[in-house]
Amino acid sequence: MNEETIENDTLTNEPVTEEPTTPEAERPEEDKSKELQSALAQKDHFREKFEKSEADRKALEEQLNKRIKSTGQPQIDPIETVKLAKAVSDNTEEELEFIIRNAKDKTPQGIVEAKSDPWVKAAINGMREKAEKERQTLAPSTRQPESKKELSFTERLTGASLEEKEKMLTEQGLYKTYRRRPPSQTVNLSSNR
Repeated sequence: MNEETIENDTLTNEPVTEEPTTPEAERPEEDKSKELQSALAQKDHFREKFEKSEADRKALEEQLNKRIKSTGQPQIDPIETVKLAKAVSDNTEEELEFIIRNAKDKTPQGIVEAKSDPWVKAAINGMREKAEKERQTLAPSTRQPESKKELSFTERLTGASLEEKEKMLTEQGLYKTYRRRPPSQTVNLSSNR
Protein backbone atom coordinates (compact mmCIF):
# COMPACT_ATOMS: atom_id res chain seq x y z
CA MET A 1 0.00 0.00 0.00
CA ASN A 2 1.45 3.07 -1.20
CA GLU A 3 0.52 6.10 0.57
CA GLU A 4 1.38 9.26 -1.14
CA THR A 5 1.78 12.34 0.90
CA ILE A 6 0.52 15.52 -0.45
CA GLU A 7 1.43 18.82 0.99
CA ASN A 8 -1.14 20.56 3.05
CA ASP A 9 -3.04 17.36 3.10
CA THR A 10 -4.51 17.06 6.57
CA LEU A 11 -7.41 15.34 7.99
CA THR A 12 -10.31 17.52 8.66
CA ASN A 13 -10.85 16.07 12.07
CA GLU A 14 -7.29 16.57 13.11
CA PRO A 15 -6.81 19.26 15.68
CA VAL A 16 -4.85 22.24 14.51
CA THR A 17 -2.11 23.21 16.92
CA GLU A 18 -0.88 26.76 17.03
CA GLU A 19 2.76 27.46 17.50
CA PRO A 20 3.61 29.04 20.77
CA THR A 21 4.59 32.71 20.48
CA THR A 22 7.87 33.94 21.83
CA PRO A 23 8.24 37.09 23.84
CA GLU A 24 10.17 38.71 20.97
CA ALA A 25 7.37 38.07 18.58
CA GLU A 26 4.92 39.56 21.02
CA ARG A 27 6.88 42.81 21.37
CA PRO A 28 7.99 43.84 17.89
CA GLU A 29 7.54 47.52 18.66
CA GLU A 30 9.92 47.37 21.62
CA ASP A 31 12.63 45.69 19.50
CA LYS A 32 12.30 48.24 16.77
CA SER A 33 12.59 51.08 19.21
CA LYS A 34 15.70 49.55 20.79
CA GLU A 35 17.31 49.10 17.35
CA LEU A 36 16.43 52.66 16.49
CA GLN A 37 17.95 53.97 19.72
CA SER A 38 21.10 51.93 19.08
CA ALA A 39 21.39 53.26 15.53
CA LEU A 40 20.91 56.84 16.75
CA ALA A 41 23.56 56.35 19.45
CA GLN A 42 26.00 55.01 16.84
CA LYS A 43 25.21 57.93 14.57
CA ASP A 44 25.93 60.44 17.35
CA HIS A 45 29.14 58.60 18.28
CA PHE A 46 30.46 58.62 14.70
CA ARG A 47 29.42 62.24 14.18
CA GLU A 48 31.44 63.28 17.27
CA LYS A 49 34.39 61.18 16.09
CA PHE A 50 34.23 62.76 12.61
CA GLU A 51 34.02 66.30 14.02
CA LYS A 52 37.01 65.64 16.27
CA SER A 53 39.10 64.21 13.42
CA GLU A 54 38.08 67.10 11.16
CA ALA A 55 39.21 69.61 13.80
CA ASP A 56 42.55 67.76 14.17
CA ARG A 57 43.02 67.77 10.38
CA LYS A 58 42.40 71.53 10.17
CA ALA A 59 44.87 72.18 13.01
CA LEU A 60 47.54 70.08 11.28
CA GLU A 61 46.92 71.86 7.97
CA GLU A 62 47.39 75.23 9.67
CA GLN A 63 50.68 74.07 11.22
CA LEU A 64 51.86 72.79 7.86
CA ASN A 65 50.96 76.05 6.12
CA LYS A 66 52.84 78.04 8.79
CA ARG A 67 55.95 75.88 8.27
CA ILE A 68 55.73 76.22 4.50
CA LYS A 69 55.40 79.99 4.77
CA SER A 70 58.31 80.25 7.21
CA THR A 71 60.63 78.01 5.14
CA GLY A 72 59.36 79.08 1.71
CA GLN A 73 61.85 81.77 0.63
CA PRO A 74 64.15 82.93 3.40
CA GLN A 75 64.87 86.61 3.48
CA ILE A 76 68.42 87.21 2.27
CA ASP A 77 70.27 90.05 3.84
CA PRO A 78 71.84 92.31 1.17
CA ILE A 79 74.97 92.69 3.29
CA GLU A 80 75.41 88.90 3.32
CA THR A 81 75.03 88.90 -0.46
CA VAL A 82 77.78 91.50 -0.84
CA LYS A 83 80.05 89.50 1.49
CA LEU A 84 79.41 86.39 -0.58
CA ALA A 85 80.19 88.17 -3.85
CA LYS A 86 83.43 89.54 -2.43
CA ALA A 87 84.47 86.16 -1.01
CA VAL A 88 83.98 84.20 -4.23
CA SER A 89 85.07 86.83 -6.73
CA ASP A 90 88.50 85.20 -7.29
CA ASN A 91 87.14 81.68 -7.80
CA THR A 92 86.32 79.92 -11.03
CA GLU A 93 82.94 78.36 -11.64
CA GLU A 94 84.24 74.85 -10.85
CA GLU A 95 85.75 76.06 -7.58
CA LEU A 96 82.50 77.81 -6.68
CA GLU A 97 80.53 74.59 -7.31
CA PHE A 98 82.99 72.73 -5.06
CA ILE A 99 82.56 75.32 -2.30
CA ILE A 100 78.75 75.17 -2.52
CA ARG A 101 78.85 71.36 -2.46
CA ASN A 102 80.86 71.45 0.77
CA ALA A 103 78.79 74.20 2.44
CA LYS A 104 76.65 73.24 5.43
CA ASP A 105 73.68 75.05 3.94
CA LYS A 106 73.08 77.01 0.76
CA THR A 107 72.74 80.39 2.42
CA PRO A 108 75.31 83.11 1.69
CA GLN A 109 76.67 82.81 5.23
CA GLY A 110 77.11 79.03 4.87
CA ILE A 111 78.95 79.46 1.56
CA VAL A 112 81.30 82.10 3.00
CA GLU A 113 82.06 79.78 5.93
CA ALA A 114 82.75 76.89 3.56
CA LYS A 115 85.19 79.04 1.56
CA SER A 116 87.18 79.79 4.70
CA ASP A 117 87.36 76.08 5.63
CA PRO A 118 91.02 74.90 5.51
CA TRP A 119 90.11 71.64 3.74
CA VAL A 120 88.31 73.50 0.99
CA LYS A 121 91.21 75.97 0.65
CA ALA A 122 93.71 73.11 0.41
CA ALA A 123 91.66 71.34 -2.26
CA ILE A 124 91.30 74.50 -4.34
CA ASN A 125 95.01 75.32 -4.05
CA GLY A 126 95.93 71.77 -5.06
CA MET A 127 93.74 71.96 -8.16
CA ARG A 128 95.24 75.35 -9.09
CA GLU A 129 98.80 73.99 -8.74
CA LYS A 130 97.93 70.97 -10.86
CA ALA A 131 96.46 73.20 -13.58
CA GLU A 132 99.56 75.44 -13.49
CA LYS A 133 101.89 72.44 -13.94
CA GLU A 134 99.84 71.25 -16.88
CA ARG A 135 100.07 74.69 -18.48
CA GLN A 136 103.86 74.79 -18.05
CA THR A 137 104.55 71.48 -19.77
CA LEU A 138 104.78 71.81 -23.52
CA ALA A 139 102.31 69.94 -25.55
CA PRO A 140 103.93 67.71 -28.16
CA SER A 141 103.77 69.28 -31.56
CA THR A 142 103.09 67.08 -34.55
CA ARG A 143 104.43 69.72 -36.92
CA GLN A 144 108.18 69.39 -37.23
CA PRO A 145 110.26 70.82 -40.02
CA GLU A 146 111.38 68.33 -42.62
CA SER A 147 115.04 68.87 -41.78
CA LYS A 148 114.54 67.89 -38.13
CA LYS A 149 112.28 64.98 -38.87
CA GLU A 150 114.11 61.71 -38.54
CA LEU A 151 113.80 59.50 -41.60
CA SER A 152 113.02 55.84 -41.29
CA PHE A 153 115.55 53.22 -42.38
CA THR A 154 113.76 52.48 -45.64
CA GLU A 155 113.47 56.18 -46.47
CA ARG A 156 117.22 56.61 -45.97
CA LEU A 157 117.88 53.59 -48.19
CA THR A 158 115.81 54.95 -51.05
CA GLY A 159 117.78 58.17 -51.25
CA ALA A 160 121.27 56.63 -50.83
CA SER A 161 123.86 55.59 -53.39
CA LEU A 162 124.93 51.95 -53.86
CA GLU A 163 127.99 52.28 -51.62
CA GLU A 164 125.95 54.01 -48.89
CA LYS A 165 123.31 51.29 -49.13
CA GLU A 166 125.94 48.55 -48.69
CA LYS A 167 127.39 50.37 -45.71
CA MET A 168 123.99 50.89 -44.04
CA LEU A 169 122.90 47.30 -44.61
CA THR A 170 126.24 46.01 -43.28
CA GLU A 171 125.84 48.10 -40.12
CA GLN A 172 122.42 46.59 -39.58
CA GLY A 173 123.78 43.08 -40.16
CA LEU A 174 121.63 42.55 -43.22
CA TYR A 175 124.39 42.46 -45.86
CA LYS A 176 127.75 40.77 -46.02
CA THR A 177 130.32 41.81 -48.54
CA TYR A 178 131.40 39.23 -51.01
CA ARG A 179 135.11 38.99 -51.45
CA ARG A 180 136.43 37.09 -54.31
CA ARG A 181 139.24 34.69 -53.54
CA PRO A 182 142.37 34.73 -55.59
CA PRO A 183 142.56 31.89 -58.10
CA SER A 184 145.37 30.23 -56.20
CA GLN A 185 143.05 29.65 -53.20
CA THR A 186 140.17 28.30 -55.15
CA VAL A 187 139.59 24.68 -55.94
CA ASN A 188 137.90 23.71 -59.10
CA LEU A 189 135.29 21.18 -58.15
CA SER A 190 134.33 20.33 -61.65
CA SER A 191 137.76 19.27 -62.75
CA ASN A 192 138.49 15.90 -64.12
CA ARG A 193 140.15 13.72 -61.73
